Amino acid sequence: MNSEQLDTPHPATGTDAATTLDDRTTILNQLVVTNYSTLQDAAYSAYPNLMVFDCERIIVQLGKRLGRYSGPPTEAPFMKWATRFVAKEADRFRITAELLTEYGHLIRTTIERQIDRPVRDYSVDVKTIYPEVALLIFQRAPSLAKRGTAKTSTRIVALIQKHIHFFYHSYWYRRHKLNTERVQAGHGYYVETMSEAELRSERASLADPFKPEPEGAYIS
Repeated sequence: MNSEQLDTPHPATGTDAATTLDDRTTILNQLVVTNYSTLQDAAYSAYPNLMVFDCERIIVQLGKRLGRYSGPPTEAPFMKWATRFVAKEADRFRITAELLTEYGHLIRTTIERQIDRPVRDYSVDVKTIYPEVALLIFQRAPSLAKRGTAKTSTRIVALIQKHIHFFYHSYWYRRHKLNTERVQAGHGYYVETMSEAELRSERASLADPFKPEPEGAYIS
């Protein structure tokens, strides 16, 4: 099973036929508890600088995703799957840390250049948007770091541009433009928001090519 298959749910096998879903979940949870230190070691082996609470969060998330494991509910095969899951998620933290360190200046500069006047008027600045971009990078870390036709820096810039355009400019610009036109025409100030239909249409037109990994990364 390769890394891409790791996150793909598989149908239950004949091995599980004699085990109810509740029993199976109980057994797998017990295996997580029993092998907690082994799972920690797998995480730290993938990323030695992983914070203790991030390591704990990864193992907690493993416990929430036991339904994605379709092998027999026995220690050896389960731990092979579980340690790979933990190592892959720890590596996500490593990649994110490296990207934010290497491209931190680029990220801040791109955000600064992309924010237009109407958005600034509502006290939205680099400090507001940087954590949002950092989360997007965390969610897409393996894809962003993977070699492809576009450079990593190009992918990050495109990600920032799409995020700011949709979540800030498409709304703030339309509201600012409408109110400017109303004021110039001698009418009162009007607060306008996008309808659900408009939001869906806008999302469809700005489909993000940098999608999260299967099931998505987590922040909890």
